[in-house]
Amino acid sequence: MTTERKLWLAVLSALLTAISYPPSPFAFLIFIAFIPLLRLLRYCNPAEGFLFAWISGLLVNLVQLHWIFPYRQEGYWIISLLNPLQFAFFGLLFACLLRRFNSKSLWFFPFIWTALAFIRQYSDIAFTWLSISHTMSGYPLLVQFADITGAYGIVFWICVVNLLLYRMGDTFSAEQRKWLSISLAVIFFLPLFYGWFSVSRTEKGREISVAVVQPNIDSRRKWQPDFLPRNIVLLDSLTRAGIYRPVDLIVWPETAIPYSIPQDSAAMRILRNLAAEFDCALMTGFLEESEGGRFNSVLILPGDTASVQVYRKRQLVPFEEGIPFSDFFGINAENFLTGGQDAVPLVFRVGRNSVKTAAAICYESIFPNLVRDSFGQGAQLLCVLTNDGWFAPTVQSFQHMLISRLRAIEHRAPVIHCGNDGVSALIDEKGRVLQKLARGGRGVIIGVINLRRQPSVYSRVGDWPGIFSVFVTLAALTVAILKKNR
Repeated sequence: MTTERKLWLAVLSALLTAISYPPSPFAFLIFIAFIPLLRLLRYCNPAEGFLFAWISGLLVNLVQLHWIFPYRQEGYWIISLLNPLQFAFFGLLFACLLRRFNSKSLWFFPFIWTALAFIRQYSDIAFTWLSISHTMSGYPLLVQFADITGAYGIVFWICVVNLLLYRMGDTFSAEQRKWLSISLAVIFFLPLFYGWFSVSRTEKGREISVAVVQPNIDSRRKWQPDFLPRNIVLLDSLTRAGIYRPVDLIVWPETAIPYSIPQDSAAMRILRNLAAEFDCALMTGFLEESEGGRFNSVLILPGDTASVQVYRKRQLVPFEEGIPFSDFFGINAENFLTGGQDAVPLVFRVGRNSVKTAAAICYESIFPNLVRDSFGQGAQLLCVLTNDGWFAPTVQSFQHMLISRLRAIEHRAPVIHCGNDGVSALIDEKGRVLQKLARGGRGVIIGVINLRRQPSVYSRVGDWPGIFSVFVTLAALTVAILKKNR
């Protein structure tokens, strides 16, 4: 195969992948997006596999992460150049296995891709916005099985469908095509049947009433010193005007208060008065400054006591909030934020009962492992607090809300997605949007959600498809190395 033809196949695979992400109506192209790449890699040595797969990944990132460019051009280029390394290492490993096992190596494709997707979430430079599982975030009926497998089960499923379709075009035996067709039908429609079954079941949990405030305050203006006093007054007045019936929890977005809030400050008095007047808990994002550093944090006033609980953002945006591997390389990062360590859920009371909520700040919600840490400690709902106004007007805020739908399905728990300028939404345990405020609007959502009744399979066992794929990939590479040394 000529170099030019290899390049065109890499570009075709990138194009099919890029246009599969929401809000594109062509999400189902992801089920054939890897076919050109698989064909390309069959004619590549490991070095070529690394290069051409990286080029394909680069094009996907350049197109789909365009919303970063107007906000931070250097960040756009750094992330777009590093993110494709998942593609590149896939191309390298897959090409290596092809040289040892020939066409039998095709069956390792879903395992290698899922293993790499799983591993990369643990890096300081992790930016998993373009996980292929997110292409299905607009189709919750198809991915209800995520309550068993998590997002990496979706990743594995998409890869298997691509593989079977590729093998059908690569197989000449009528009998083989017959069995491949049957396998494809089962693999594709079984999740659909499970989805119908899951959605049709009624699982009523304890209900709570919530108010989600979308203030739509300019993301740059609110940090200016002369606007700070007006900022919290605006939040307070919007909340009071928007709540027309009793609620159990009020939620403000990420860094709604862009400064630290001492216990005796005027801002804390406003928060306490608001919580006391409505006899409810209040959750807000704020910028915390303490002896331990500066943190992007969330606090909750439980409403019934004077105590304040704080969650600190653990996964910092690389090169924006923190410097990756700064401790390892001894880089001075004092001008950046410090990452939190604790995933303990925040607790508030509704009547005589305690409610535990997981918190995710900004893009933390795209990391399944981070969210599961809190659900593993008994969380009953998830609150995603974000400020996507930095990237308006783009598809970013809409994609962010859709990703929260996957977290809801994984844990069979409701999600409160609260954005400064939208999209804000209440999402039920099936991933269905109950209510929402569009991007660019200002207002308050008042709604009722059902708390999680019991842990899902995924909440209990975690990312087993990713872990299993890592073991299969390592086993395959080990056999390939031993075979080479014979």
